Amino acid sequence: MNKNQLKSTGFVIHSLEASLWCLYNTKNYKDAVLTAVNLGEDTDTIGAITGSLAGLYYGLEGIPKRWLDDLQNKALIDEICDQFYAKYQPKKTAIIT
Repeated sequence: MNKNQLKSTGFVIHSLEASLWCLYNTKNYKDAVLTAVNLGEDTDTIGAITGSLAGLYYGLEGIPKRWLDDLQNKALIDEICDQFYAKYQPKKTAIIT
């Protein structure tokens, strides 16, 4: 699929398709998100989905430091993320033989 075939409307299938296209056609977090928000139309939705998926793929280290430094309420965001991680981190289990 090429960029001209994408529909970046708020329709869920179009949004996911556009986000996956952005991830597949870029090589880092920054480029994926910038590509997403520059598609036009429903840029906040496409950017949020792409940013979430790119964050899972590239990890915190992949997000530009300047973007992290410029976050509003960074301490609150860090606290919420820490609480989420503590609650949902993978459980270590013993293998029963």
